[in-house]
Amino acid sequence: MPKLMTPYLTPKQSRTESWKSEKVRLRALEPSDASFFHNVRNQDHTHLPISFEATRKWAEKTALESALNDESFWVIEDVKGIVVGSINTYDCKRFCGTFKYNVAIVKHQHRKGFAKEAIKLVCKYYFNELRYQKVNAHSYSFNEASTQMHQKLGFAQEGRLRKMIYTEGQYHDEIIWGLTDLEFKTCFQ
Repeated sequence: MPKLMTPYLTPKQSRTESWKSEKVRLRALEPSDASFFHNVRNQDHTHLPISFEATRKWAEKTALESALNDESFWVIEDVKGIVVGSINTYDCKRFCGTFKYNVAIVKHQHRKGFAKEAIKLVCKYYFNELRYQKVNAHSYSFNEASTQMHQKLGFAQEGRLRKMIYTEGQYHDEIIWGLTDLEFKTCFQ
């Protein structure tokens, strides 16, 4: 049976409030979200198109397995309940106190602060409740918005892997970002 993620709640706080900010709400992936993720995946030029059946099976499997070993997948909604993207944690190592995440926002919702808010909610939970001490993220050098966002969040660029992805006729570097719990707490608490 999967371990359920339940952040510490003050008596006045509901479960959904702990996964909300002024801009976003994080919720569990549902198999019914397959259509949204299928459309997003098949519009992305960095991935090959896949069938709806493959996306449906992925959504069902991911919804069932989310929160195993602290690895979770959340759907990001705006305050109106419209799905704007997703964030997931992976490579969670409690022994070392480190985890990684991926965040993706649909193109027409970029630069509205949704990714930043989702990252802050996840980091707050992993640092304050699960006792992780460091997070890493990866982005590509062509993604200036991601670079600026990670810098604003206080992440340090810890590495650069040259020529890691090929898209639109060019190779691009992969940038590795890192943030410790103390750095996060200094910036956001």
